[in-house]
Amino acid sequence: PAFENKSVMQKGRMVNAATVVLHDHPPRATGDHTQQPLRLPKKKTRKKKKKGAFLKRRKTDAQSTSGR
Repeated sequence: PAFENKSVMQKGRMVNAATVVLHDHPPRATGDHTQQPLRLPKKKTRKKKKKGAFLKRRKTDAQSTSGR
């Protein structure tokens, strides 16, 4: 692509062309600013499972409530 030392707008902030190459985007059509910038896939983080009211209701002994 033809951005060696140009800075490229990405998500509203100026980004060095070197970093744009690092996240390998497919090269965007120049002059087409209708598209949103392509989102990089986020790293999946393990979601903490929330204890629902159902589970809380079952355990009424003091041991389980002491932690909260």
